[in-house]
Amino acid sequence: AVEVCGAEYGLAIHWGKVHLVQVGTQQRVKTPSNDTLPPQESMLYLGSTIHANGTFACEVSRKLGTAAADFKSLSNVWKHAEISMKRKIYLLDSLILCKLRYGVAGAWLSKSDLRRMDGFHARCLRQMMRIKPSYISRISNDTVRQRAGQGKLSTSIRRAQLTLLG
Repeated sequence: AVEVCGAEYGLAIHWGKVHLVQVGTQQRVKTPSNDTLPPQESMLYLGSTIHANGTFACEVSRKLGTAAADFKSLSNVWKHAEISMKRKIYLLDSLILCKLRYGVAGAWLSKSDLRRMDGFHARCLRQMMRIKPSYISRISNDTVRQRAGQGKLSTSIRRAQLTLLG
């Protein structure tokens, strides 16, 4: 049906590039040459991994890993004394957190996924502000976010999800 409707606009499906991830079904999909497309457990689509079981935890782990690597690569910026804290927080948001937020507004995130993202955000702020971990400094993540003038990352993600859902 997709191929027929696309043909009306001059579009065609390149069957060599088609991937099949079956979510909640075992129905077979056949090509025009009557070959059956082999199902896959996961695939990369628009920068996000789609899994057949519908969970997003692996994608959250992948996004946190790349965000941590990006944050570490900018360690000289975070340590630089002449850059104001306001500018550092702006850079954190525009270079690191925006990539972390990308694509999660349309996904169902568990409470543990949101807590992991909030924890990463707090660790970044602690490192930028030179505040030791809470078990040493006895300063909570909420206090760190308050000093930085930042809210929880999970709150901004939930707001984006609600905006997307209307």
